[in-house]
Amino acid sequence: MVDKKLEAKLDLLCVDLLELVHEIDKTKREQEDHMKEGYLCLAKARYEIGVDRVSQLQYPSEMIASVTVDRKTDQEVDQLEIIHGSRLEQKQENPEEEATLRKRNKTNDRKEQEIDPVKEGKSIGDVSQLTPSINPIHWFGFLVPRALRLAQESFSKAIEDSCALCNLQSRYEHTLTEYRKSRTRQKELDDKLTQDGAPEPETS
Repeated sequence: MVDKKLEAKLDLLCVDLLELVHEIDKTKREQEDHMKEGYLCLAKARYEIGVDRVSQLQYPSEMIASVTVDRKTDQEVDQLEIIHGSRLEQKQENPEEEATLRKRNKTNDRKEQEIDPVKEGKSIGDVSQLTPSINPIHWFGFLVPRALRLAQESFSKAIEDSCALCNLQSRYEHTLTEYRKSRTRQKELDDKLTQDGAPEPETS
């Protein structure tokens, strides 16, 4: 007897795989378009305000990411989530911590500012929590051309596409694993059905 539920599950998994492949291809194309547009706008901005104004000379010696990625598990599938803003801004959203900061007097604040977090043995993650994020476009001035802002927007969209691609790839691998397990189960049932229905060998 054929397992109808198993066949229906295989059909649904096949449809999900095809849809995921389509979404992955679509997202890759969007990412390529955003990267292409970003580099074109960046080249246009360098042409407008000068090559020396948009170069590595404007980069700070130490950078802090303004966008972080958090990983969570949803239905046994790892999913990435983009978090915008600095960790310091998120930390100050807690009213209890804000109240504690207000109670500090100026003397303690001055002493805390003089302390070097690295010398005090804090990790890089702790140091990043103490330093707010700065909009990278301000490295090149406050009155930057529109092309440079468009380049920043395009690269930001490319980051979101990269996160979406990772999520789609995780879902695809999970669905493919489920399909292979169901396909193996169906093959075992078909082999068992064939063996049970095979005629017995003749004896002389």
